[in-house]
Amino acid sequence: MATVLRLTGAGFDVIGTARSQQKADGLVAAATARGRSLRTVVVDVAEPSSYVEAMEEVAAMTGGGVWAVVNNAGVPQAGSLEDVSDEQARYLLEVNVLGAMRICRLALPQMRQRCGGRIVNVSSGLGRVPWPLSGWYSASKHALSALTHCLRVEMAHAGVRVSLVEPGAFATAMLDRAVDDLVAADRGGAAGYDRSRALFGAVNARVPLRSRSPGPSRRR
Repeated sequence: MATVLRLTGAGFDVIGTARSQQKADGLVAAATARGRSLRTVVVDVAEPSSYVEAMEEVAAMTGGGVWAVVNNAGVPQAGSLEDVSDEQARYLLEVNVLGAMRICRLALPQMRQRCGGRIVNVSSGLGRVPWPLSGWYSASKHALSALTHCLRVEMAHAGVRVSLVEPGAFATAMLDRAVDDLVAADRGGAAGYDRSRALFGAVNARVPLRSRSPGPSRRR
């Protein structure tokens, strides 16, 4: 939401995506309250067919597809590697890695045809510094960073600029969900769980609120 509001305030024509119509309506309301216009599309980041439908809708709305994309969807999955199931790991990778790359793959043909475009992938500092009991999250962000570096080189000849953002912690619902993950995964007696919950709580209390940091100005 912070990125959407920053871009609409800078005068860009923004199409915000959300996981539900309720969240999409919230985006529009937030923009309208600031005197800005915003269009939205609902996308299920864990469902491949949803991306195709969304991009077709965007192409119809814009008359040719997006000029730029910001990929910032992400979910946590806290817990020791021993306690995270295959199903949980697959969902995490679907959202944090495959979903972002799928959007890139769908947007690139139009960008290449125009000989220009911009892709911004939001990874994490934890992609550089793995955090115990967040191994799968760190792995997913490391993968996203690596793929983005490769994509930047692959698309340079086509005039498509690819950027990677690796932010630190911000006080969002993601840290709260990570604490919930730890509670659900803790089977009792496993090393580090109590201290990790305390650490997550301390971080959430000290880091900046997302409303104070609207994010980088990038075209979407």
